[in-house]
Amino acid sequence: MRTTVSYSHWAGVVCVALFGLFSLRPLQAAWEHPETFRERRMVVFMSFDGDSDYTERDRQVLYDALVIELASANPDVVILQEGSHSTPFRFEQKVEYARAREADAWFEVVLFGSMERLVARGTSYDLLRTQEIGAFEIERPFSTGFRDIERGIWGDAAAVLQEHYAKYQDAVEVRFRGAPGTTLRNIWDEPFELNENGELTLLLPSPMTYRYRATLRGRYPETGTFYLQHDPLFIEIPSERAARFAVEFFTANFRYLGAAASLYLIPSSVYVRTAAVSYAFGLFLLEDYGEYRVPNLIDGAPLTELTSQLGAYLRPPDTLLRPYLSAGGVLRLTHDDASLAAENSAPFGMIATLGLEYSPNLRTRFFVEYAPRVFEIESRDAFLSTTLPNSYVAEQGSPAGYIFSRPYLVRVFEFHLGLRRQF
Repeated sequence: MRTTVSYSHWAGVVCVALFGLFSLRPLQAAWEHPETFRERRMVVFMSFDGDSDYTERDRQVLYDALVIELASANPDVVILQEGSHSTPFRFEQKVEYARAREADAWFEVVLFGSMERLVARGTSYDLLRTQEIGAFEIERPFSTGFRDIERGIWGDAAAVLQEHYAKYQDAVEVRFRGAPGTTLRNIWDEPFELNENGELTLLLPSPMTYRYRATLRGRYPETGTFYLQHDPLFIEIPSERAARFAVEFFTANFRYLGAAASLYLIPSSVYVRTAAVSYAFGLFLLEDYGEYRVPNLIDGAPLTELTSQLGAYLRPPDTLLRPYLSAGGVLRLTHDDASLAAENSAPFGMIATLGLEYSPNLRTRFFVEYAPRVFEIESRDAFLSTTLPNSYVAEQGSPAGYIFSRPYLVRVFEFHLGLRRQF
């Protein structure tokens, strides 16, 4: 049996599809192509030179005439009635005055002389474009009466509004360019993603200050701020490859030297770290060791501890303070008489590390760590004799920072301070 679909049926399907398409377009257009235009709002300042000779009535008439002339000059500009006869002196005060009245521009006129010889200089300032626009000067070498004012001596002032001001779209185009797939957050409620060409174009409400955070797997996050005004904006988002490995140097308990290397399984986030601390040379500055004999200023034991840990950072790589956690194992090696071998009393142990990085820049990090160790030991004296200078071992008791509980030993006093360089 063959089914026949009539032309009218297909026409109906096409109409429904087109209706659905055009019904969805306004939702997208509301974001991508807003058609909302706002009128400009302007306050008017008029001031008089100290040597000028105008009566209070003259001043009021001149100001009112200027306001009326400007109000009728351009329908796209709203002249606010709450003007000022005394102009704020400082620029910042003018900005504050205008913004308090939700104005985005002002018009300023200064008068010299008198009604017998009127001189006026004026200009406007556009807060959206942050620039002065349309300076003019009027000179009347003859007496100016009130009838002359009614006939429009402020024509040049009105021309400034006619030539330089129009309604503005309250959404301005911002074009971003960066690595393809980069996600932008904090600009709006929803995140945005750069396309396969590494580009993204948005229309954003203005004037307004925006902050963004750009993230991409394998790259350092980038944060930025931009102030959107009247003109379209182009923003290039830097993209720097996140760290793949790191090297570091540190001191253990401010006494022994150590070095480490890290391989990042997830760039700048999850890592495998191998470190070595040599106990061959230690710096002993304290003079009072209680019941123990004082070791030499530089003393040590023929021992090196190797550690291997798996760890992860708890905050993004661009934060100033960045905590991290790791855990793993310890291998103790003795090198007495130039022979390298596993230490007999406690060759293996476990280590856990709680660290905090301070990052003045993305690649260089200062860090402090608390890294206690746990060992299973056979003999307390044998462990101490291979770990500490001989002067620690002769007496009874436990040195500070060691907890003995057969058959385990916990070295609770273990702090590292160092410098880490990422690549």
